[in-house]
Amino acid sequence: MDKDFLKAEKRSGFFVDKTMKKVWLCDIELLEVMEDICKRHNIKWFADGGTLLGAVRHKGFIPWDDDIDIQMLRDDYDRFVEACKTELKEPYFLQWAGSEKGFQPWHAKLRDDRTTGSTRFETNCFPEWHRGIFIDIFPLDNVPDGKVKYFLHMTYLKIFRLLLLGFEVPRSPEAKKISKIFAHFVLGFLNLFTTHEKLCMAYLKKVKSVKGNTKKVGVTAFRPGVKKYEWRRELFESTVELPFEWRTVTCPENVHERLSVQYGEDYMVFKKGTAQHTTIQFNPYKSYKD
Repeated sequence: MDKDFLKAEKRSGFFVDKTMKKVWLCDIELLEVMEDICKRHNIKWFADGGTLLGAVRHKGFIPWDDDIDIQMLRDDYDRFVEACKTELKEPYFLQWAGSEKGFQPWHAKLRDDRTTGSTRFETNCFPEWHRGIFIDIFPLDNVPDGKVKYFLHMTYLKIFRLLLLGFEVPRSPEAKKISKIFAHFVLGFLNLFTTHEKLCMAYLKKVKSVKGNTKKVGVTAFRPGVKKYEWRRELFESTVELPFEWRTVTCPENVHERLSVQYGEDYMVFKKGTAQHTTIQFNPYKSYKD
């Protein structure tokens, strides 16, 4: 690590204080924990979203970003989850659809329990969850070939996803009263026949039901039917290492096409913004348990 990394600095006109620098360090340490497991199990991973853009445009974190995003093809993702069940030790914890009651099946979070990285939603609605600083890990699933198959698959997932999101409404202090009443009614009926956990597994089964080497893959579980989160499968067949702070991250070799789909052709144009997790409480020095 660069000896000056933890010092406050101004990056691209945006002030990054010492606390956020320590959060970034925690993120990179989590990345290295993930990377170590991936190496031992021959699991391929790719920088995603703001992490990929940061590697290309800033050679590190985007100044206002606060986490690391990773993608894995579904088979690799499932093998990673299985490996973590036996290999991941305290203070690290992998949060996924089967790890904690109420956690949705969109993706996984690798967390550090020595720290605090809790969104307002998590603090208010699921205080029993592990809520340390995290990196996000998104599975890449097959996207159906053919317009009809695509429409039917994505429509089913969108409806199913709304149903799963309904389980969060009764707990949320920000949800409108009428939404809570409706959610209580619907969930009361559903609970007669099933549970949130069973619905998560059914959702994942549907997500993974598209077989074969389809032309495209995407984060279908998280954003079904959103074109900017779907890419040609070929993009993930070869990789390149790009600078990221004092180390490198693994990226699709055709990084231009990968970023253009998600951010547009002008992704290299610097646009000052805010962190995605605008309601998150960070404390890299103290555990959420305390």
